[in-house]
Amino acid sequence: MKKLVFRLALLALSVAVAGVFLIVLEAGARFFFPEINFQGTSKTLIRNQREEKIFGNIPDSEGVSFGAVAHIDGLGMRKTAFSPITGADGSYLVIGDSVTFGVGVEDERTFVAILQKKLPGVRLLNSAVIGSGPVQYKQAAEQYLGSTPGIKKVVLFFCINDVADMDNGLKGNQPDDKGNTVKRITHPLMQALQANSKLFLLLKNVAFDRSRQYTLFNSGLYGETNPSFIAAMKTLKEIAGMAKTANVEFIVTLLPSEYQLRENTPELLKARKLVAGYLSQENIKFIDPHDYFLNAGGSSKDYFLYADDCHLSEKGHQVMADFLGGQLVN
Repeated sequence: MKKLVFRLALLALSVAVAGVFLIVLEAGARFFFPEINFQGTSKTLIRNQREEKIFGNIPDSEGVSFGAVAHIDGLGMRKTAFSPITGADGSYLVIGDSVTFGVGVEDERTFVAILQKKLPGVRLLNSAVIGSGPVQYKQAAEQYLGSTPGIKKVVLFFCINDVADMDNGLKGNQPDDKGNTVKRITHPLMQALQANSKLFLLLKNVAFDRSRQYTLFNSGLYGETNPSFIAAMKTLKEIAGMAKTANVEFIVTLLPSEYQLRENTPELLKARKLVAGYLSQENIKFIDPHDYFLNAGGSSKDYFLYADDCHLSEKGHQVMADFLGGQLVN
């Protein structure tokens, strides 16, 4: 009995020492790596698609996304200005995913908000929703082109992972898909660690180079015969047709990728060229900021959140706004 008590006490002491050690390491990660941002988004920002059967931001809501506070206006758009825009001659509808939403940065520092200051003559409607893909882009175009008067231009921001989002849809991995048992157990744990531990995010990046992994995985889905790529391009064409019917200009912006900028090899840029080739073939106007970022004078990692392949940092949002300002003003 005494041996059992001793062993239990020793075990408890070991657990306590390990806990203190982890707390010290976590504190060190937070102190020495302030650029690491927590991940995850408040449920108060996005509609529950399982319950409401619709996808989008919750109007007049507020929450935290990747450590930054975000505000949604009455139309379900992320706020771009806190004072009323007077004298605006129509609006531009912005469509995109979490990159365009601007996770990890405050409202006024997203590229859409910065661009709003450069374009005082129009109102920018940032309809981007975290977790969106081509299917949701089409839904947004249908919803707002049919209900919002005065839209002069639709600017859709295409991210490298959009083909992967389409791939999930083709395989039936919808939001209500339960997945396998291991994933159901580990996914909540991973989400909790990503939302609360900078030490975990630091170690994960040191071990795996997350930006490289994600870019290579997503790039592997790009191919002229790949069903997911074909479906994604077809959806862009359908949105272009909707805009044409509404007599609204349609522009696709190809969002930058950290690893593509870092390496800038022909092999890695094939994905961009495939999309550009399709859009050109279908006479769909597009712009690509890849070279603009290359010539902006900074390291590729400066333009993105920590260890992130696509979500822009404050500096990245500023560079994107500068690029778009020159393109859309002209």
